[in-house]
Amino acid sequence: MSGTVGSSARFRALTFIQAALIVGSLFAPMASLGADPTASPDPTPSATAPATTPDPTATPDPTATPDVTPEPAPTDPAPTDPAPTPDPTVDPTSAPTPAPTADPGPSAPYIVTFAVGTSAVTQAAILAAAGATSDQAIPQLRMHAVSLTSAGVAALSNENAVIRIDTDLVRAAEAAPGDPGYPTQWALSKIGWDLAFGSVTPTGSAVVALLDTGVDASHPDLAGSLVGGTSVLDG
Repeated sequence: MSGTVGSSARFRALTFIQAALIVGSLFAPMASLGADPTASPDPTPSATAPATTPDPTATPDPTATPDVTPEPAPTDPAPTDPAPTPDPTVDPTSAPTPAPTADPGPSAPYIVTFAVGTSAVTQAAILAAAGATSDQAIPQLRMHAVSLTSAGVAALSNENAVIRIDTDLVRAAEAAPGDPGYPTQWALSKIGWDLAFGSVTPTGSAVVALLDTGVDASHPDLAGSLVGGTSVLDG
């Protein structure tokens, strides 16, 4: 019986505490509304710090207005004559242009023959001094086929070592020999007789000895051209 009464008492006490908590929670908002609604909390964390009063003496004084008076323009000096500019095309150190020489004229082929005893070195020096261009030479006969201008011919004419200056001419045969026996003369073509025949007209005469067994004195080519000979067979 006593255990039942104690349990009922505890139950009523717990019920009363719960009811008090519920009633207290209902009246808590009314208490907050009764406070000053204009006193809103300052959300800024530094609201409690004292405000810094600006120092009125810290403001810098305004600078003085700059003087904008223009300075007088400088007076230009009196114009002077400029120094003459040297001509860039004239080089004072260059050598003077030599006077033009006379045109020696075109070159032509010549055959120059030197005197007996003239060395090959002397021959070459004389030709070079005359401006000759040696094309061919026969050292044994001291003959040179060269190209010379008229001035070069005049220079060589004054050389004691030069005995002849001949114009080098080229001749071409225009016809074959008319001798009916020419085809049988095999040696004539070997010495180039067909190239020389009819291209040269001799102006002089010479006596030539022929070592042969005899000739036909009645042949028209030999008529009037033979002289007395000697036979070694009939004494």
